[in-house]
Amino acid sequence: MTFETFDQTAPVSRFLACENDRVADWTRIGVPRWYDCKLGTMGDKQLAAITGSTRGKIRYRRELFNIPAWNIGIAIAPYSHLLGCRSDAEIGRKADVSPSSVKTYRESLGIKAHTRVAPGQRIPVGHLIKPYSALLGLIEDEPLATLSGVTVNVVTELRESLRIAPCKPLPQRDPLPSIENYVGPLLGYESMFYTTSDAKISRATGVPITIIEKRRLSLAVPLYQRKSRLTPYEHLLGLVSNNLLAKLVGLSVARIYDIRKNKGV
Repeated sequence: MTFETFDQTAPVSRFLACENDRVADWTRIGVPRWYDCKLGTMGDKQLAAITGSTRGKIRYRRELFNIPAWNIGIAIAPYSHLLGCRSDAEIGRKADVSPSSVKTYRESLGIKAHTRVAPGQRIPVGHLIKPYSALLGLIEDEPLATLSGVTVNVVTELRESLRIAPCKPLPQRDPLPSIENYVGPLLGYESMFYTTSDAKISRATGVPITIIEKRRLSLAVPLYQRKSRLTPYEHLLGLVSNNLLAKLVGLSVARIYDIRKNKGV
């Protein structure tokens, strides 16, 4: 795949219906094409070669949908957390782009290249961090310190001595909305809607689940969905062993294996 000029501000998501549907030129789009779902997922020239069309026609079709042109930033975005922590060649293989493209993109963000550990610099056998050394630079120092049973300073000093760049902070989840509890018969549990399922609220309060469901819908609160403990660390699937990832998130190795298999990682 060849390198194309990239725009760091270009959005990664191309098919946000709430945005594209407002500005898409539906009067000209006409009959759907089988390759519409591929628009913006690769260069116009490459898609034209696959479909037997011309680059100009592909670009025109893409612009009708208000889909930004594909760029290196879009391809590398799912692996941006590895920039500086893994070699450009390794990231290039994952993103299906050339190492030189990764290098150009990385340098545009001011991120230094990954450097290998110097000969002789190894974690001593028996060190508490030794079993978890593969996580150095892939997760923040604090959770690694908690996992290995040492202080954060020990992790930081060891990581720096090995010349491993620190991990970027994981994206913070948006704070959950809050609802005050109402006073009255069969009320007083509204604050639990964003953190607890309707069934658990029913068991805890003794209120029939049908009443709780109707109350939640009347407040326009979406159905609670439990977040997996693996969610913040899904990017580590395939990068570290299933056993190590299971210890980090507190799940069984079998469960990690199933998730990894289902995701095809």
